Amino acid sequence: LAGTVHMLKEDVWGNKTLLTVIREQDVFGETFACGNAFVASVSFYAASNSRILFLPFERVLRSCSMSCVFHHRLIRNVVTLMAEKNVQLMKKLEVVTKKTLRQKILTFLSLQAERQKGKYIVIDMNRQEMADYLCANRSALTRELTHMKADGLIDYDQNVFQLLGQEDKNVAIATPSR
Repeated sequence: LAGTVHMLKEDVWGNKTLLTVIREQDVFGETFACGNAFVASVSFYAASNSRILFLPFERVLRSCSMSCVFHHRLIRNVVTLMAEKNVQLMKKLEVVTKKTLRQKILTFLSLQAERQKGKYIVIDMNRQEMADYLCANRSALTRELTHMKADGLIDYDQNVFQLLGQEDKNVAIATPSR
């Protein structure tokens, strides 16, 4: 209902990977609630003050005795949300399977640019969260961003990024007004 939740995967050595950021009005945990596995292989962490609505999935998944149109719409919406999450995880896989950190960053920023449909890409993660999402070390991420900026591939000011084409390489980024 409010806030931000992170979906994390932790390995046996304590290394954490940020799988996805769940924002206000998003749904999470439905995959585990509707699957047969009783133990979730991920954790959910409230990254900011959050209000969560818990729904008993057993009651959501099964149509009520009245067979009302609203319940059928709810079930259809849940299935649609699960399909959209599947697409999101496929995009994450596209990012993290790149061989170099530079390729991961460029793929991540390209997908964000596509989603945000604008010249400026606003990333709602700090550098550590971004590094965790990219399965990279924060220092290495910061160093590579600096190199990419020097190479004229990107420009950025804090969490506002711009992918540069040939025509953009001589223009410094100005943080868009909010």
